[in-house]
Amino acid sequence: MYQDGQEHPSSQTPESSHESFSLLSREPIMRNRDEHPLREALHKVKVSADFVSKNPRAEELLSDTPLSRERLIALKAEIGLTTAPTEAGSLPAASNHATDYSLHAWTRDSAIIGYAFYKGGETEKGVAALDELGRFYASKEQRARIVDFHMSDDPKGRYQNYDIDSHPHIRAAIDHGDKGRMVESDQSWGHNQLDAVGMWLWSTFKMANDGAFSIEEAHQHHKEINPDNKQGSVYAAAVRFLNRIHYWDQVDVGPWEDFNAHKRASSLGICLAACKEIEQFLDAGGELSSFDDKGLREELSSAIAGGEQSLRERIDPNGGFAIENDTFKADSALSFLLYPFNPGLNDEQFFQTITELHDKRMGEIGFTRRDRDDYVGMDYIHEPHREGIFSDMEQPGYKAAEWTLFDPLIAAALYDKFIESGGEDVTSYLLADKHLKRSIAQITIEPDSYNRVFDNTEVKIREGIIPEAYFLDTKEGRWRANENSPLHMSEAAFVFMMERGVKAAELFEQH
Repeated sequence: MYQDGQEHPSSQTPESSHESFSLLSREPIMRNRDEHPLREALHKVKVSADFVSKNPRAEELLSDTPLSRERLIALKAEIGLTTAPTEAGSLPAASNHATDYSLHAWTRDSAIIGYAFYKGGETEKGVAALDELGRFYASKEQRARIVDFHMSDDPKGRYQNYDIDSHPHIRAAIDHGDKGRMVESDQSWGHNQLDAVGMWLWSTFKMANDGAFSIEEAHQHHKEINPDNKQGSVYAAAVRFLNRIHYWDQVDVGPWEDFNAHKRASSLGICLAACKEIEQFLDAGGELSSFDDKGLREELSSAIAGGEQSLRERIDPNGGFAIENDTFKADSALSFLLYPFNPGLNDEQFFQTITELHDKRMGEIGFTRRDRDDYVGMDYIHEPHREGIFSDMEQPGYKAAEWTLFDPLIAAALYDKFIESGGEDVTSYLLADKHLKRSIAQITIEPDSYNRVFDNTEVKIREGIIPEAYFLDTKEGRWRANENSPLHMSEAAFVFMMERGVKAAELFEQH
């Protein structure tokens, strides 16, 4: 209740009458809502009553009334990033010691988490994380891996066919004996992940364009650790790398590191977004200490043009389709292009991408990643023959793991769309609230523990954390959090959602 003793108009449900919304003088909004491409999703996107039956927040999570700004601020204070950069600035992917995620830093995760620190008001931590990523790629070994493609007769073919351990590395070990630095891992890995390279560059230059990160200071650090950087910025080297391998017409394993696919929309879209941020940086007078600035500009223009064309082939600018790759067309990796790595999708592309995810990937609790996904799926902890992390997809009634990463990314994107509309796009606001509630429901409400049959690893899950995913345990008849908990990348997505949500709620409640 508000001070005037009346229910605030913002608490009206999606099913409210035209007369109720007219209290807000929003007749044009109501017409917009009737015509909105996501209007049907207001009835499709739900929190599972069974899943939250024991949740103390069940009543508000199941309600159609949008959460107030005051409530969002309170929730924002309750959960966020539970990690911090090491002394050197690196970030483990997860902190549960039952998984090797605690021993390694992924470029993708570090870029997302670093940017989330910044968006959450902890700029120093964000700068430390992005500075360490830059240092890693400016090191002798990694810079050489990037520059070697410049010299190749066929950079595009080499990236596709060359030994992937010779690619710029995407997963690094954390050396706790050296202040927790990112160092080259001696384990073989699928390093052909273009989305990760794009995320590193996008987060770095987005923060630079916002005045939160100094590219010039980073250059100085790079020269100190590797004199080769005096020949030209590692960031400029990365631009040339992306252009010369034709990232927009390339094969990589994408964010799930599982199989090669041609022209992944997430990879090419994120790289395109990164190139646009770098172009904005240069247009504003920024310098990359490149030995050939004119040539770099030409390569950057080529990279943007190639990315724009390929993205139109993957996500129809007229709203007809949204495809991640030709093998598994509907993939939740598309959510990265909604927020924060939006490469400039128009409304038709934006809403069609969300529709595709709703129709093909949305589950009871979270979102599945793609079709035929056996990673930490149903009963994986009871499986004795699949490396301790994979499921038998042939078992009756198989259900893939449902991830926590995607609801908050979609919510953040929809809140952002409402903000961009100046408060006009109420449908996006109401739908964002539904995804936010699904995200909150994914926070563990009690501790859990189990042993994986494969290697008898004991896994302990704390209450009040955001896991990587939930898997269906048929022996216990319930969904359980997997071992990569808390997953710090999912926590970062929660930060994005809450930061956008609070701003959106303020705008909504002003009307």
